[in-house]
Amino acid sequence: MINIIRSQHPIGEVDYQNEDIRELVKNDFFKMCYLCEEVTRHFEIDHFYPQNYYPDEVNNWDNLFYICQKCNKIKPKNINTHSQNEILNNCVDDVESLIILRYDQARNHIEITSDNQDRRIEAKVKQTIRLLNKIYNEQNTNSKSYKDLQDEIKKEIAYFFDLLDNYEKSEMKFIYKNQIKKRLSKKNLDEKKLIHFLQTAYHFR
Repeated sequence: MINIIRSQHPIGEVDYQNEDIRELVKNDFFKMCYLCEEVTRHFEIDHFYPQNYYPDEVNNWDNLFYICQKCNKIKPKNINTHSQNEILNNCVDDVESLIILRYDQARNHIEITSDNQDRRIEAKVKQTIRLLNKIYNEQNTNSKSYKDLQDEIKKEIAYFFDLLDNYEKSEMKFIYKNQIKKRLSKKNLDEKKLIHFLQTAYHFR
């Protein structure tokens, strides 16, 4: 999951089925599903607070999230219907600090943990981890889409470390630095942070 900074509320009435509104949501979420981060052409608009339970929130700009069809099928319908099953909100909570994903190559498994110390959001964190385990590791679900997702993660990691190797070995580091920066563009890294990331990622991988 990644942090999302929403654009300003569109002028005029919001209709979540309107193509312009859908395009705005897609761009705000970097064209990535807010749960699995997969870039997909087959997306849907998800109501963070379900429209069947919260009819007044159907066209609330802050309630519209970008989701892939696979995750929308896996996500239980009772998510965010009351406080006991509420998950973290990418647009409000610092999900990148709260949720830690690690790929275990030996087990071909995505380890999902949290270092959260805030008891006020403890239930949300646990519920989010439970949902992500359904999506990434097929826990308590019959969906097989997790296999494709794990394969994509494996390829992305391999590709990224190839870039790091090329960056380290090349005399023209700016070429690979720009490629890496583009790959990490959703993080909005500045120059100093990028150099620090490259050094850390390469030497402590």
